[in-house]
Amino acid sequence: MNAKPLVSIIVPVYNSEAFLEKCLHSICAQTLKDWECIAIDDGSTDTSGTILDTFAQHEPRMTVIHQKNSGVSASRNVGLQCARGDWIAFVDADDWIEPNMYETMYNRAIEQQCDAVVCAFFGQHFNRKIQNTHLFNSFQATQALFSIGGLGGFCWSKLIAKKRLEKLTFDTSIFYLEDMVFFYELFKICDRVYLEHEALYHYEIHESSVTQQRGLTVQAQTGLDALQTMLAKESNPSIQKAIRSFYLHFCISLYYGELKRDGGKTQAKDLLRKYIKKDFFFLLFFTHIPFKKKLFACAVRLGIV
Repeated sequence: MNAKPLVSIIVPVYNSEAFLEKCLHSICAQTLKDWECIAIDDGSTDTSGTILDTFAQHEPRMTVIHQKNSGVSASRNVGLQCARGDWIAFVDADDWIEPNMYETMYNRAIEQQCDAVVCAFFGQHFNRKIQNTHLFNSFQATQALFSIGGLGGFCWSKLIAKKRLEKLTFDTSIFYLEDMVFFYELFKICDRVYLEHEALYHYEIHESSVTQQRGLTVQAQTGLDALQTMLAKESNPSIQKAIRSFYLHFCISLYYGELKRDGGKTQAKDLLRKYIKKDFFFLLFFTHIPFKKKLFACAVRLGIV
């Protein structure tokens, strides 16, 4: 692998043996051939490392790095350090991608002269397809990052120009919404971001997924703290409003999660209720939070749930 690849695909891997082969096969099947895959085995205790090594023996475009367990953000940072491509992409080890994903996104990036391209995605429990294609400037992209049904605060649906990532890394102290924090900083320095309507990424939800840890866990608290930090440093009123709205939406989701965990911990519910009550009228009248969740917020405020 001497020639510089067009796209570097970074795959953090931790105990993903049940899904990993499907993920890797989908990468190898890309119609865009000029890529490298950097897979970081983050101290897996199952056969994930062996699966990666076996694939790498037969696929010269794949590089495998084995490291002590350090977390997904640290793994992605290692991938960024090693990436040689002009464009950077991320895939989660338990997901898979359409064969034309990176060819389509790369072509859009060149046609539209963009710093980043975002695609729609499929999910196990939902099928979200963005109907219209939009071109965003830096302000619009940052605002849409926090919008429900907007650009999405996750890295796996995006193709990013490496030149925009030279000074950016994932914060290893954040264990929830770390992608959103990363893209908040990135979109601030992007001139143009393109939203591709075609669904190209398959996001799978499993019981072991971090996003399925219900309620106000220690990890989720780091996400709330990160949102508060972004809100405090943001000077644009429209983006402040978007962050504030997302923060409340997240609090409602966490409160609902607490109820599903045997009624939830009283201390956690009290804290989330405090957050919701503090901004309750903003939540009701100045956000695009779904109506059912607003009703649920009313029940939370009144102490019914």
